[in-house]
Formats: sequence, C-alpha cells, structure tokens
Amino acid sequence: MEIGVKKEEQIHHESETKYGGGKEQLDHESETKYGGGGWRAIRYILGNESFEKLASMSLIANITVYLRTKYNLSGIILVNIVTIWSGTTNVSSIGGAILSDAFLGRFRTLLFGTICSLLVSIPLP
Repeated sequence: MEIGVKKEEQIHHESETKYGGGKEQLDHESETKYGGGGWRAIRYILGNESFEKLASMSLIANITVYLRTKYNLSGIILVNIVTIWSGTTNVSSIGGAILSDAFLGRFRTLLFGTICSLLVSIPLP
C-alpha cells in the first residue's frame, strides 16, 4: 500500500513540475467535462470554409467580367489584377490569425470583425 501511494505522489509531483502546477490540469479536466468542441464542431468549420471558398471563387469570376466590361481590361493586366487581389486576400488571413493569436485575443478579434462588417454593410449617402 505504501509503495503505491508513493508512486502516485511521484507521478502527481512530476506532472506538477512538468506542466507548471495544477492550473493546466484543472483546465484540461473542465474541457473534457464540458466537451469543448471537438468533432461536433467540425461540421460548422467545414461548412464555413466551403461557403467562404465558394464566395471567393464566385467573386473572382465576377470581378473578371466587371473589369473586362466596365474598364475594358484584357489579357495580362486583367490576370495580374485578379491574381494580386486573390493572393492579397489569401495572405491577409494569415496576418489576421497572427494578430489575433498574439495580440488581440478571440473576443476582441470577433468584436473588431463584427464592427467592420457592419460598417461595410451600411450604405453611403
């Protein structure tokens, strides 16, 4: 009995020193107790990404037609503009993710994104 108790204390002590105390252990227990997303959230993530990609590809087709008809662009200039726009939008998501994770946090990022979406959707006089 005494050997088993010492073994448990040793394991507990090693986990405290390895993970910096019991705080992470409590966070992990609360996440597993309440679910925390996991495979239940994957359908929403995949749906969101699918519709985002559909909107992006549709916008590329529409902007190509718009630039060709309204601005009479053709050939290399049109392809360059669409490629630069597409590349900029794809790379800016990486910058936004770094900014969100490193500086702003989840709540402020969602708040800022929501405010920007509302401001863009308001029609100008």
